This record gives sequence, structure tokens and C-alpha cells, in this order.
Amino acid sequence: MVQVRTWWRVNRWLLLAVLLVALALYAGLKVLSTRAVASASQPVATVPVLVVTTPIAADSPVSPADVSVRQYPANLAPPGIYRGAVTGLWAAEALAPGEVLLQSQVFSPKSSDIIADRLPVGMVAFDLALPPSSTVDGVIAPGDHVTILATVNQVSEVFLSHVRVLGINGSLSGAPAAGAAEQLILALSLRDAEALAFAETHGTLSVVLERPGSPPSKTASYGPGWPAPPGG
Repeated sequence: MVQVRTWWRVNRWLLLAVLLVALALYAGLKVLSTRAVASASQPVATVPVLVVTTPIAADSPVSPADVSVRQYPANLAPPGIYRGAVTGLWAAEALAPGEVLLQSQVFSPKSSDIIADRLPVGMVAFDLALPPSSTVDGVIAPGDHVTILATVNQVSEVFLSHVRVLGINGSLSGAPAAGAAEQLILALSLRDAEALAFAETHGTLSVVLERPGSPPSKTASYGPGWPAPPGG
């Protein structure tokens, strides 16, 4: 009995400290558990987004059947999502299934003429008909940039460079066909359109495909061997 009292006098403070630590740990775990349960019970904020469900080619209409509405966690939704009706929209670039539809990827034409609506400010559309041997047979597609070569009196030179192709055979999204003549719808300044119309009647034209990102080449619209330019 004396030994028990002696042990208690020596270790009572140690036992009290251990008990207080245990109580503190229990209280801390209880608080964390309560917070976890409360967090799990709170609904995650979501926002509706339009997700592409079928492939959509660039410069082609977007129909309601091409997209579906899904709920995304608000913190995971990409910036600039498109909000609004789909009817009347056109794709500004190729869209793949699974993509969230963004405002920058679509446009609403301001007129019924889609080609006119896609023209940059200050540009006009020029229709250039050429045989397949003069248009990189079956390769050039809408959105490409091309260089136009002109040959007159057996002299060939770069006539215009970095010309944007708006469409092929009247289509903004159609694929070129190998072995067939092609009508390229080109975006040109009015001055370059005048020059190209002049070149069509005085020489032979060919179109070569530029590598994406290539800088414009130095051009000489009326070089050696050319007749007098319009107004000259």
C-alpha cells in the first residue's frame, strides 16, 4: 500500500498530462470529422455549358443536334464559355467532340452571305478559276494561304503572296477534289483584285500553297514583260 501511494505521488502529474493530451487529440479529431461531414453535405456549385457532341468543320453551321448541355463544377468551367442559343451560329474553327463551346469559336453572320461576312475589313472576295495542274491538285482548302505566280511573255514571277483562301468551289468548308478544276474564292484588297483581274487577261496564273505561318513574299505586281498596268 505504501508503494502504491509513493508511485501515485511520483507519477500523478505525468498521468494528468497524458490524459489532457488524449482529450485534446479527441477534441481535434471530432472537430475535423464534423467539418468533413459538413463539407461533404454541401452541394458543389455548377454552371451549364455547351459541349460539342459531333465533329463540326470550320466555317460551317452549328445545329442544336451538334451540342449538348452539361453541368460543370463552376471552378472547372473554362473562361469565355458560349452562353446563348445555338441556332444561327457558325463555327469559326474546326470543333471536336468533347470540347466546351467557347465564344471565340463561333460567330453569328451579320448577313445571309456567309462569304461576305467572313471577309476582313477592307477586303473583297475574288473568284479565281484554275485547272487542277495550276492549283496543287486537290490540296488547297479553305483557310489556307497561297502565293499566285504569273507568267507573261515566258517570264514568271511572284504576283501576289499570302493570299487567304476563303472557299473552294463556292463552299467555305468543302474539301478540294483531286483531278478537277477549282474555283478559289480569295480575300484581296480592292487594288490587288484589280491587279489580279488584269493579270488574268494578260498572262497565265498558277497558285502554290504556303506553309502555315510563312511571312509574305516580296512581290512585283507588274514586272518585266508585263503590258502597261491599268491606268498606266
